[in-house]
Amino acid sequence: MVTGATPPPAAGLPRRAAELVAAQSGAVAAAAAGCDALVAAGMRQFAARSVTGKLGIRSVYASYQPVTLPSPHRPPQPRPGPFRRT
Repeated sequence: MVTGATPPPAAGLPRRAAELVAAQSGAVAAAAAGCDALVAAGMRQFAARSVTGKLGIRSVYASYQPVTLPSPHRPPQPRPGPFRRT
């Protein structure tokens, strides 16, 4: 996402974020064309929900690390740093 010796200025962040989302949505839409459902995980899940809504197909989220999902039986692991839950 960032190339070169110095990072790009923060002023361009909204434009770069919009370009990234558009590229991701386009790639996911092309992959889902003609499908009955789309299974997504990781960062692709954000584009998947929009794409499946537009295509009128089912969306299923898959988690490779279910221990990070909140549950009454398995609470999420504490995060390091000043915002840690006690």
